[in-house]
Amino acid sequence: MTDISITIDGLIVECTSGMTLLEAADAAEIYIPRLCHHPDLPPASKVG
Repeated sequence: MTDISITIDGLIVECTSGMTLLEAADAAEIYIPRLCHHPDLPPASKVG
């Protein structure tokens, strides 16, 4: 996969293409509050 750079709270974060924003932030030790994210839960499906 390709390495990319994103900016979170003014900090440049190197990550791999395909990572979620939360995964990239966690890898850079940047805390983003989350209410519904739990690593053991599957993604929600679209309704309707």
